[in-house]
Amino acid sequence: MAAARPTFLFSERTYPVNTKKPKLVLVDWIDTVSDGGWTSRSTMCARQPALNRSAGFLLKRTKRVVTLAMSQGIDCDNFSESLTIPAGNVRRVRNLKP
Repeated sequence: MAAARPTFLFSERTYPVNTKKPKLVLVDWIDTVSDGGWTSRSTMCARQPALNRSAGFLLKRTKRVVTLAMSQGIDCDNFSESLTIPAGNVRRVRNLKP
């Protein structure tokens, strides 16, 4: 019997993104908070997810992910310092003027 293929909650539909001249954006997003040491229950239960703000070139935006790059090569199609955020964690994407 063949193994069942995993199903995803989101489709792979993409939003139009121009990677030749990507937009500069500011993304507000929520991240997990964790601790690897012994901690009291009250301290653990008081924790809240971390609200983050990242700026970069928008390379990909789908119903599943938002991918930014912090740096872009001027005379080539290379990018560096990428950040891929689950779309469910993204609270807002705003365009920035370069």
